[in-house]
Amino acid sequence: MSANDNIPFVINLNEQHATELEVVGGKGANLAILFQRGFSVPDAFIVTTHAFQYVLNNQQTKDALLIIDTLDVDNINQLENASNTIKATICDICLPSDKIDLIISYYNQLCEKNATANMHVAVRSSATAEDLPDNSFAGQQDTYLHVTKENLIEKVKECWASLFTGRAISYRKKSNIDHKTVKLAVVIQQM
Repeated sequence: MSANDNIPFVINLNEQHATELEVVGGKGANLAILFQRGFSVPDAFIVTTHAFQYVLNNQQTKDALLIIDTLDVDNINQLENASNTIKATICDICLPSDKIDLIISYYNQLCEKNATANMHVAVRSSATAEDLPDNSFAGQQDTYLHVTKENLIEKVKECWASLFTGRAISYRKKSNIDHKTVKLAVVIQQM
């Protein structure tokens, strides 16, 4: 049994692991810390880095990511083509229905807690490398606003894919950060 077997796919801000950077990324961990200390923050849940790792372990994703190893980031066309290929691969992955149902279940609970049907949420990236002392990842990944249940899963995938924009790939390569070491969680937060 690996350490990841104990990490849930989705968690609330008050749950075990919600403050762990490697599980929920920098933004998610900071939100959970504030929430757990009683500060007023908009309600949220987090699709963990374990879920992102599930996507990275998909063979199609592994194959697409091989492009980065030989990529010349100064060649803009090559960089954008690689980025588009990787992002499309991630967005096209079919998550198992039980994983989709789990995310939607947490979304429905968020709606119920706030007495709002089909609540608009922010879908926010939360990378494990966002707050490193020598690197600034702020603004590197995407956030989507006013997302509803109908397009929630699509926007979660787009958040994951945003780790592989041309700008993000170039930044990591030029900073000598191995793309395999950066993980992404997704914060789903009440608007």
